[in-house]
Amino acid sequence: MSVPTVSATGLLAYIVDHAVTAVAASSTFQDLTGAEDATEALDYIYRDYVSLEDENENTSTAPMPRAIVRLNEEAQLSLIDVGAWSSSGTIQVILESTIPEDYQQASNDSAADRKAKINAEAIWWLNTISGIVYDVATGVL
Repeated sequence: MSVPTVSATGLLAYIVDHAVTAVAASSTFQDLTGAEDATEALDYIYRDYVSLEDENENTSTAPMPRAIVRLNEEAQLSLIDVGAWSSSGTIQVILESTIPEDYQQASNDSAADRKAKINAEAIWWLNTISGIVYDVATGVL
């Protein structure tokens, strides 16, 4: 089966396409995915959603880490006059990753070690998300 070639030409598709490009250009996202560059990072970005059958990371066609870039449910585009558009809404970037080995809990961990690993993982994840947002906000394009 061949996959059709489709380009982002409509306004909403164009907006999502640019958000995808911005996330792929993020050096933090590239580090997270192990991508060598923005082109390779595109392999880890999906538009709109990942199907339930793709949720199993072991058999998924959308393996983690990954980003899902989409418009929120309230996004609207209205023709207000010939050639003039009004739009509103928010771009959502959903980031998903497995827990790095350093933060995984072992059965012989003490309660204090489990808590420390959970806290360290949370800070690592917040730093990662913050790095991606910073990269995109500071104009990596």
